Amino acid sequence: MGRLKKYSAVLSFIGISIALIILMFSFYGFIKKKRGPEQRTLKVSMYPFLPDAETYYEKLEEAFETLYPDVDLVINLNRNYYNPTDGIISEAADVYELDCIFLKDFIDRHKIQPLKSIVLGQQNLLPIANIVYQNNLLYAQPQYIIGNFLFYSKRDTALLKIIKLRDLESKFGNKPNAKKGLLIDLADPVKVSKLYVDALLDEYEKTFIARKYCTVENLDKITIENIRRLLPLINKSLVLSNINFEQGFYEKQFAKQNGRAFVGSSESLYEIINEINALPGKHLNLDDIAVNDWNSSDSVPHSSGSVIALSMSSRLKMGQEIKDANHFMWFCNSIETFKLLMKSGRGKVPRYLLPPYKTYYQDTSITNYAPLYKRFYPLVLKMTAFTDAGMAEQLKFIGEKIKKELAQ
Repeated sequence: MGRLKKYSAVLSFIGISIALIILMFSFYGFIKKKRGPEQRTLKVSMYPFLPDAETYYEKLEEAFETLYPDVDLVINLNRNYYNPTDGIISEAADVYELDCIFLKDFIDRHKIQPLKSIVLGQQNLLPIANIVYQNNLLYAQPQYIIGNFLFYSKRDTALLKIIKLRDLESKFGNKPNAKKGLLIDLADPVKVSKLYVDALLDEYEKTFIARKYCTVENLDKITIENIRRLLPLINKSLVLSNINFEQGFYEKQFAKQNGRAFVGSSESLYEIINEINALPGKHLNLDDIAVNDWNSSDSVPHSSGSVIALSMSSRLKMGQEIKDANHFMWFCNSIETFKLLMKSGRGKVPRYLLPPYKTYYQDTSITNYAPLYKRFYPLVLKMTAFTDAGMAEQLKFIGEKIKKELAQ
């Protein structure tokens, strides 16, 4: 079923035609195609932190290579993605799938080049996705949106009215029972640093203010204190630990009702739903899942997140190699590809990757399969994103320093 190519953390696979995707999956299965010496190589470095990422990118490569049989797609998944020395910032690829918090760094280092137009038109973009425009130039094709949300049971009506951090504190109380606590990952330095950037924007709203506090030497004390206020709400055994919990640990605890609420991204639903489907006896009911903004300050609610987007390397100069890169980026943003990848997970559980285009949230062929998209839509409409020079160097170290401060 295709061949697995490895260099570093490279995962790539072999293809099926997007034009025949439905027929192939329904009647013929996967079709293995021969690779010839005439193939052109397209190296792409993709965002590795997706649910069931190996299957996701296998399906992506299968579909693309059959539609473009002259292209040998080589996908690199770098698990050190956010590291300043061996992460995506140090890679040499033809196409980069960027967390746009690094977009300014890639532009300033001349690693990527401007693009001509948005796949589905700028007027169709969610406001947050406009971060792909820098200095009035388009530098990336937005792929999907990630950010933190508050998940809870809709039967817990008290949490429906949470708007600010102090509301959360009043509803949870001080040191709640472990099964009534808040589930949030404060062990991973990258997640802590992303939480810090989100909290900065929650507190100050304006990105030009937030930028002043995005260095290890000048962290914002108010924002760190806001994160510290979460500690009494959490089961201590799950806080500030260096233990490598199993994939989806917090999501599974939420499904088992070992926490009152869970803070995580939309794609966390993949693990939550799979765990619900696998659990016998009493557990969280899928129809009971509610989702709301996550605001880690007492300021006016201001949702923030990141845009994952595809950028073209500045090293591409020739007409054909630029065409191949454009074909890949446009292919990834087609609604047919989105639907295929949304439905390709284990147990037919949808991957709730949040698309950057408004029309996807009104498409019944998407929302009928994954109804929670309707709940996310009013939330993502309010989100903004952040990028700044130096984040590639600072992000991981910010998280490490905050972890140390929280432990004091």
